[in-house]
Amino acid sequence: MSQKHGIRMPMLCCKSLHVSLFFDDTNNNELNDTSVMPPHPSNIARLYHACSPQNERANDRGFHSYYIPGVGTPFPEINTMDYYSSGLTFAVGGEDRINWGLIQICDALNYSITGDHLQNTVMRKAVEAMNTSNSSRKLEGTAGIFGAINSIPANQQATRKKYLEAINNQEPRTTEMVRLHEIEKLLKPLK
Repeated sequence: MSQKHGIRMPMLCCKSLHVSLFFDDTNNNELNDTSVMPPHPSNIARLYHACSPQNERANDRGFHSYYIPGVGTPFPEINTMDYYSSGLTFAVGGEDRINWGLIQICDALNYSITGDHLQNTVMRKAVEAMNTSNSSRKLEGTAGIFGAINSIPANQQATRKKYLEAINNQEPRTTEMVRLHEIEKLLKPLK
């Protein structure tokens, strides 16, 4: 309307994204649960399918949905190829699934800006790097980058310092810093 009158309006650079992450329950795996007769998908898997996953038109409009299988079940995207009892008993593998969910948010951002999804190999590598149970990584400190966020200026400075350490350090020291470092690497091309 303004262009008709010769007035140029600046383009808004905001876009709403709707990202749904569907974490299934322990021992539930949509792919395996629907490939048997009779199929018996969990309610989480049904909700996931109701949100138009893998729908390019929905993605173009900012709607993204991602399914994460329950712990103890196969999840090839994070190199878990079979059912395993420690996942069923002690939720082993839960951290990698949560990290995969965080990476899917990066994927939605990447798709929104570039029109391309992140490659599975790139996402898998990020999840592996974020795995804090890796015995070769020595994690120190427990404050965490997000634990200090509040309205006190001293804490804001401490948070900023931890953020800068996380993105500049070769070997981040806390779980949160490890995750933030990997997310920053994935989103760096979008700057």
